[in-house]
Amino acid sequence: MKTSILLKIILFTSIITACISVAFSQTDPLNSPYFTNGPENVIIDSIMTSTPEDVLIFRPDNSNNGPYPTVLFQPGANSGTEYINKHSYDLYWEHLASYGFVIIIINNTEGGPNGTLFSETHDWIKDSVADINHWMHSYIDLSKFIVSGHSNGGMNATDIIIDRPDEINAILYLASYPNPGMFGLGAQNVSGYTGKAFFICGSEDDTSVPMLGSTNDIAQEAYNTRFTSAECKTWVMVDGAGHGAFGDYNNPDQPVGTIGRDSATASIRHYITSFLLSEFKSDSYANDQMINPDNQPGTISEFLCTCIANDIGIVSINSPGTSCQLSSQEYISVEIENYGSMSQNNFNISYQLDGGTVITENYTGSIPGGGVSSFTFSTPADLSTPGNYEILAFTQLQGDSDSSNDSITVDVENLNSTVNLPIFVDFTGFTGDNLTDIYPDWMEAENSTPTGISSAWTSRTGLGDASNITCKINFYSYPVSDWIIGPAFTASNTSILTFNAAITSYNTFDEYLNGMDATDKVYVMISSDCGFTWTQDTVLDMNTNLTNALQEISVPLNEYAGNTISVAFYAERNSSSSYDYDFHIDNINIKNTFSTDLALLEIQSPTQFEECYSNNENVSVDIMNTGMYPIDFTSDPATLMFVSNETNPDTLYANIDTGILAIGDSLLVEFQETFDMSDPGYYSFEVSLIMNADGDSLNNITNITSFQVIGPEVGITGNQTICEGESVWLYSNVSYNGGSETETYSNTTEYGIPDNSTTGVMSPITVAQSTSLASNLISVEVNIEHTYVGDLTLDLIAPNGSSILLSMENGGTGDGYTGTIFTQTASEYISSGSAPFSGEYLPEGSFGSLTGSAEGTWNLKVTDGANYDTGSILNWSLTLENTPEVNFEWSTGETSDSIIVSPASNETITLTATDPCGISVTDSLEIIVQSAESISIGNDTAICAGNQISITAESGFSSYLWSTGETTEEITVQNAGTYWIEAETACGNISDTLVVIENQLPFVFLGNDTLICDNETITLDAGDYESYEWSNGNTDQQTTIDGSALGIGTYEYTVEVTDQNMCSNADTIIISVDLCSKINDFNTTQANIYPNPAKNILFIDFPETVTNVEITLWTITGKKVLSEKIMNTKTQKLNISSLQKGMYIIQIKSSKYNTTLPVIIEQ
Repeated sequence: MKTSILLKIILFTSIITACISVAFSQTDPLNSPYFTNGPENVIIDSIMTSTPEDVLIFRPDNSNNGPYPTVLFQPGANSGTEYINKHSYDLYWEHLASYGFVIIIINNTEGGPNGTLFSETHDWIKDSVADINHWMHSYIDLSKFIVSGHSNGGMNATDIIIDRPDEINAILYLASYPNPGMFGLGAQNVSGYTGKAFFICGSEDDTSVPMLGSTNDIAQEAYNTRFTSAECKTWVMVDGAGHGAFGDYNNPDQPVGTIGRDSATASIRHYITSFLLSEFKSDSYANDQMINPDNQPGTISEFLCTCIANDIGIVSINSPGTSCQLSSQEYISVEIENYGSMSQNNFNISYQLDGGTVITENYTGSIPGGGVSSFTFSTPADLSTPGNYEILAFTQLQGDSDSSNDSITVDVENLNSTVNLPIFVDFTGFTGDNLTDIYPDWMEAENSTPTGISSAWTSRTGLGDASNITCKINFYSYPVSDWIIGPAFTASNTSILTFNAAITSYNTFDEYLNGMDATDKVYVMISSDCGFTWTQDTVLDMNTNLTNALQEISVPLNEYAGNTISVAFYAERNSSSSYDYDFHIDNINIKNTFSTDLALLEIQSPTQFEECYSNNENVSVDIMNTGMYPIDFTSDPATLMFVSNETNPDTLYANIDTGILAIGDSLLVEFQETFDMSDPGYYSFEVSLIMNADGDSLNNITNITSFQVIGPEVGITGNQTICEGESVWLYSNVSYNGGSETETYSNTTEYGIPDNSTTGVMSPITVAQSTSLASNLISVEVNIEHTYVGDLTLDLIAPNGSSILLSMENGGTGDGYTGTIFTQTASEYISSGSAPFSGEYLPEGSFGSLTGSAEGTWNLKVTDGANYDTGSILNWSLTLENTPEVNFEWSTGETSDSIIVSPASNETITLTATDPCGISVTDSLEIIVQSAESISIGNDTAICAGNQISITAESGFSSYLWSTGETTEEITVQNAGTYWIEAETACGNISDTLVVIENQLPFVFLGNDTLICDNETITLDAGDYESYEWSNGNTDQQTTIDGSALGIGTYEYTVEVTDQNMCSNADTIIISVDLCSKINDFNTTQANIYPNPAKNILFIDFPETVTNVEITLWTITGKKVLSEKIMNTKTQKLNISSLQKGMYIIQIKSSKYNTTLPVIIEQ
């Protein structure tokens, strides 16, 4: 069915389409993808052969990729007093050649337009291409031939597109304006040119347009008016560029412009390259770079373009259309147009019905640029139900440049809304302007083709009977063109229309002796297409000889058997006449004329509008004899079958086998069995009539469509999780079957409000004998007089003491609450309003927070929070939704609307609610009882001095707090002390404590570093501890070091000891082993050397004063480390503080002494 949903397929964020100007660009021109050269290497040729003048050629170096689109370009006329050099345009054309184009540049001639060089060079190019030995044969594609020019060169290029419009595929104007104001172009006619036209200019160009006002005026003239037959057109305005930006030459009168050469070159390159790649290489990326404003250089201020490569769209949805013959198998047919220049195929196309499932299929054909094609979806749509439908069709072409034309939406209506025969209208209750109200399937209209909903047909009471009402029209005025139109129905071969007709004098019941005028007619009209067209079936005119007595007219309808048709009465007077009379119709009866026809009229009970439904609902149905003879049920019995299809499916039967039913009489048939409707849910009924002698089965079924029986919907609210020993309130939450009423309660007694009092004043309202809940409150209206309402706080207190805040210190210095209504349906909070308050406001609290029964005493409490201003409660009222009484039964045995429970363990509480209709529903709530929890962080512990320990709490708690202030599950400590943690649970906070003591590290000292001889041993002792680990692998308290086993050298020994507290410490000693075993072999009689071992100072005593003695100190490896010569001394002091510890050899040598001794140095 019709909805308001419209699916939009967006392919680009922003699209510039035909004739849309002023693109707000976003890209730095220097970031254009076409700022740098393309993939081809470029050859530069300067040829002077077979042409009037030399030409400059840029072409790719790879002929295998050819033939290439070709540009024939001419520079501007002059630069000051000289022609503009062809190389002044290398920055554009050599650049373009690298993207796979051939560019041929010819000279210009000074003066006005001269297109001769274009034509002559074009002829030379064509001849060269025709020569298979010429390089142009494989390079130039004459089917993609472009001419271009800068300034005057563009004027000259215009000549060739006029002379050879079918041979030139595009013209590019660079700062050149083909309009009537320049160089006599007004005499040139470019309307026959059908190729592409491209215009690019600068906003600061004062050379080409000194007399034409503005560049935008020029654009409108050239772009819109001149090139009327062009395939497509593109207009680009480079903001800040001058005439000289389009060539690299020096002319002070033709500046580059304020944006500078780099930005101007980048912008112009961007558009020349993207345009030509898009249009002549079918490059969709280039097309997007050209027309998508997100990609356009930031220097572009105006852009118009109809050159789009990829653009597919839906033109129309051709079928189906509005009809009364729509089916469940309607095939959607659309027309697709290729708006772009590229041929398109193999793209997706979709449709969607009423915002539902998108049906996507593939278009496998090919549509050339500018072509159209029809497409019919193979998946049909179901439009069989009468009513409105919305059909959306759209294309999904990847890279589509314009999404605005992708989709189209149409509304289609299935007008096939039929009624069953018989149809009878006797105009009872008709007053002349309420036909559709009395007979909803009928309508009025006017004009020769029925339009509108009114007509000149009116009512008349008294013809034939004092109370009889007829429908009449007065034939006096001119013209008469008015309709009464009946509903659609399906005709059979026994269908017949009968009605009564008469004419009377105007506004009387007298016979009109003149009869009907010759031009006056009343037609019986038939439509078989839901009223779109009408055909004449029967005409009543002067030959019908009507009188003032109602005459029955019969119109057989058997020729329309099997078709859905409508019947209408059309009164017509198409010329003026002096006749003045009334035409009456009455007792319109459309029926099937079967000899025996028993029809079902309607289901009388049960209906969908009853207050209560039980498990013993009576079933009754009206039937009617619509045949031509009385029905004797003794000989022609009938059976009625009642079927319930949804909730409580059941089938009941009623037999009719006695009695006689006269023609046109009806009978109420009551079933003996009853039907159970005590369960809430959806119900739908269908009654069928079965009678062997019945001639028409079309009127043998009637039904009541799905409707809902709503029982009480019950829920339990309250805390679902509690702690051991706690109690919880459980509240019933019920909506009721049978509807509800509202009742308002008021207190009109005035109560003074104490000034600056937290006690305030309370105004009571007593609600007696209410079955409603406090939460069913609809509104509270207050009238309070006070000179500073910002002092006031208003609270509403329910009978059980639950309360909500209505308003707290709102309104500032404003005066009072006047007709202020607090209701949950308001759109504005009272805190957002301004005093004096009036109208509806949302309270600051919620009515749903009120609990308990509405029965009892309510109080409006008002407190004044400041001095000086005073006032009073004038009156107030509350409105409750009073609902039918509902009985409650809890699994605890209680019957109130709320209870308190204190379960010791998990328990499921059940509530059954029964409404006044006897319908019961049940809900349950499981109460989870949480036991007391504990938390542990472990036993007291110890750490070794300088170490740290992690303390971890159990996981699963909502929050943690340590004595250190940390809030994580785990902390790390390194000091002795007492540590505690608190954890938050649903049942309160729990804690645990842990003590950390600190043990000192064991003391271990192996002694100072030492030296031993190679024939000595030394024992190291680590002290008395639990365990030892020496670096030599020993695990005893002592370890012995043998110098002879080690050999001469320096050795490091480490021990780690562990005490009884499992604390560890270590020490290291360095032991040097030197050669000592031969010390006694040295001669010591000649000098005394001491101390030995020595530290810092070594003394040498001689027996006598010596002179010219040489003292040398050697390492045991033979390296000299000290040498001194002494003179006239008996005792010599040597400074050895800079030497490493170890064994050394000292040599004392002179003419008298020659002594060598070992010396041990300790540091």
